[in-house]
Amino acid sequence: TILLGYFNNATENFDQDYDAELFSSPSDVIFSVLNTQKLLIQGKGVFNVNDKISLGSKQSKIGNYIIKLAHKEGLFENGQPIYLHDKLNNTYTNLQETDFVYTSQIGATENRFEIVYQPEATLATDIVVKNQLQVYRDGESFIVKSTNKKIDEVEVYDASGRLFQKV
Repeated sequence: TILLGYFNNATENFDQDYDAELFSSPSDVIFSVLNTQKLLIQGKGVFNVNDKISLGSKQSKIGNYIIKLAHKEGLFENGQPIYLHDKLNNTYTNLQETDFVYTSQIGATENRFEIVYQPEATLATDIVVKNQLQVYRDGESFIVKSTNKKIDEVEVYDASGRLFQKV
């Protein structure tokens, strides 16, 4: 179990008051990586939707492992997406919606995973996709239509990149 939190007085560097290093190494552990330090608790400054938090892990045996959220507070309790980016398989899993299950070998891994708050695919829009999407107002409602795909869900973000509404 690790803790990642945002605090107004924390910095992007190691802060004695907000961060806690991993001193012993149990047989199975997950940790965040800040520069060369392995942390069990990482306190970051004001939330930024563009943050990336590197994760490392150590496994004592070959097998399946699960990464999931245990407790959420603040904007994360209100639905702000938390994605686990598996750089090995180039996948993004929204941990707000599902757990991440992976197979691991014995040993340490320090560069496979990272926490991000928007998947890479949402950072840019293909011109073809933009031309196939219609958004307009009908009275008090906003209508979103696609000319070539069924839309199951719409996420609306405010100017700072925080999730405002999910429909």
